[in-house]
Amino acid sequence: MNVTGNKYALIVHVPEYCLSEMEWLCGVIFGEFLNVKFTLKPSAKAGFHLESGEYILSMPDIFISGARSSNYAVMEEISYGTWNVNSIFEGISLCGDSLPVLFGTPGVSVEETGLSLRVDIFGTCFFMLSRYEEYASSLRDEHGRFLGEYSYAFKCGFLDRPLVDEYVEVLFHFMERAWPGMVRFPSGGAVKVSCDVDHPFDGAASGLVRLFSGVAADVIKRGFIVQPVKRILNGFFSQFGIYRFDPFDTFDWYMKTCEKAGKKVTFYFISANTAGDLDGFYCINDSRIVKLMKDIVSRGHEIGVHGSYNSYNDSAQISTEKDILQALLRKSELDISIKEGRQHYLRWDVSFTPDVLNSAGLEYDGSGSFADISGFRFGTSKTFTMWSWAARSALSLKQRPLILMESSVISSKYMGLGYSQEAYDLMSVLKERSLWRGDFSILWHNSHLSRKKDRDLFELLVQ
Repeated sequence: MNVTGNKYALIVHVPEYCLSEMEWLCGVIFGEFLNVKFTLKPSAKAGFHLESGEYILSMPDIFISGARSSNYAVMEEISYGTWNVNSIFEGISLCGDSLPVLFGTPGVSVEETGLSLRVDIFGTCFFMLSRYEEYASSLRDEHGRFLGEYSYAFKCGFLDRPLVDEYVEVLFHFMERAWPGMVRFPSGGAVKVSCDVDHPFDGAASGLVRLFSGVAADVIKRGFIVQPVKRILNGFFSQFGIYRFDPFDTFDWYMKTCEKAGKKVTFYFISANTAGDLDGFYCINDSRIVKLMKDIVSRGHEIGVHGSYNSYNDSAQISTEKDILQALLRKSELDISIKEGRQHYLRWDVSFTPDVLNSAGLEYDGSGSFADISGFRFGTSKTFTMWSWAARSALSLKQRPLILMESSVISSKYMGLGYSQEAYDLMSVLKERSLWRGDFSILWHNSHLSRKKDRDLFELLVQ
């Protein structure tokens, strides 16, 4: 695919030993991010070389060659540095004064036949987009998740930056210098709102033990005042089919707020239980759930599958859950296809989960955020085709990176910033940096909107 008016036929020369990696990566960078037509050619030469006409833009291959030598089995040592790109060439728009350098050294050489960068741009992008460090690491929490606190981006302080998008920006700047008139996709994106329907209705109303436990937790652990009262009222009135006091039934307000801002919402529903209470207390065949789904679709919003707790490594299970949800929608005469999923608890492992979701026939995954720290897990806010570590090739599945989950920032279990100015500032920065070159994908649970503080913050972010 080529942008109209782009007169350059770009040839990308890559080492033969990493042809499969570069077929995927160049497809993402040039095909999906920039929309620049290119031809990939294997080469016996070291490094990467972009050629059009007589001009050549060269870059070293440091990461991929080093990682392949160990069969991607161990985490390579990274020598972290920074590069003040604009000290060499002005006018490159970035998210900070200096660009983090993971592989290579800062700088560029101007030669008679072209430019030679000393930073391994392709290697850094592969490192981030493929989630190599997660593949190579055995670190996992009690839910089997690779956490943000384990990541190199967090430890070095750039998890709040879309590093891949910045590297692509630098790359395209040098491409423009080499080939004046080179054009690409327009920048900037949209706010994408989503809701994981873990608790569509207050499960405390299902029995006295759960009701008293929920009320006690609200008062003692969370310091809530209004919600415990609503829970008690809901526990009583729900027995008579009256749900107006349910603190979790915020869907009408949720959709009205997003509709007012011109935004569609994707609601992810759990269609099977594989882990008891961890998968919630509802069945999608319940009349209240079916009514809710009809309301969602009639108002122009979308529905996806929220893979149950134990589906993240089981292709048969996630296929079954997708089929169950699709069958219910058809039975309810709702003309909508299940194309997108997000894993419950953000339980996701780069070694196999993308392949599991791909084999289930899902087109998009929206699980791409760390549960404990919000930020740019993949280094980008753009949608992109995923890499399979099992097949060592591209998948059909595309990732829609999740940038912000409200509980990651607010909850005392994770970042613990509550509703402070620091929390608001972080969320605002993530939004601004996401929309700079991509989309701002936000997850806000319906069960986290019972207080005015939540609603006020949510309204600000979806604008």
